[in-house]
Amino acid sequence: MQESREPQLSNDDPSKPESGRDLVYVEEFKQLIREHPGIIKSFLKLDKEIKERKDSGKLSIGDTFRDGYLSITIIDKLGKDKKSNPKVIRAYYMKVEIGNETFFIKSIPGYQHNEGMSGGAKEFVSLEETKRLLEGISGVEVIDFQLGYEHKNGYGLGYEYTDDDRTYFVSKWRNGTRLDMYLFDLKEKIFLDQDSESKYKNLLKRVEEIKTKLGDKFLEINTANMLYDKEADKIIVYDTHLEK
Repeated sequence: MQESREPQLSNDDPSKPESGRDLVYVEEFKQLIREHPGIIKSFLKLDKEIKERKDSGKLSIGDTFRDGYLSITIIDKLGKDKKSNPKVIRAYYMKVEIGNETFFIKSIPGYQHNEGMSGGAKEFVSLEETKRLLEGISGVEVIDFQLGYEHKNGYGLGYEYTDDDRTYFVSKWRNGTRLDMYLFDLKEKIFLDQDSESKYKNLLKRVEEIKTKLGDKFLEINTANMLYDKEADKIIVYDTHLEK
């Protein structure tokens, strides 16, 4: 029986510049929220704590925050914590555990999207198209995207993001090594191991097939936005963005 994964999209009235939201999600994530009442409140509480620590310059990779059965660990952060410079990226990536379920969540300042980056809802939609185009390629999967959310607030040329607005992208957690790093290590072993050369060429062939299938509909597609699951021998594509 095929699982229903039809996304639900919600848009506020675009005629109201004081509030614009985009929300898209799969039904199974909505069900998870229903099964864990209060989880959104817990997440927002911890996210506020994370933001306060980040703004104080004390947020570190590996920091863990807990509230009830919710646990958040910082796995990466981008940029310096300087509010005075609007060009500085202050995104952070989280490993989030809700009971027995584990997710990846990307939290990004809204202003970053004024610089041409995609918000969480747009990334979700982009990955939907990525999954459709890559269907049937052996040894290739798309990350299991769950939710994308954007909040826009402000005036200007259309909607503008304020520094306090954030967008979120949620996917299921997937173990693996970033493919560019795995290929670099594999290339180093080629002269000592013939099997490594064969595997290296096979992975590059898959990458080229991915790029061919996706064509020019997307911004740069590269191995830094792919994972390699060695046990499953799968390339997992993530972080794709449709050309505007």
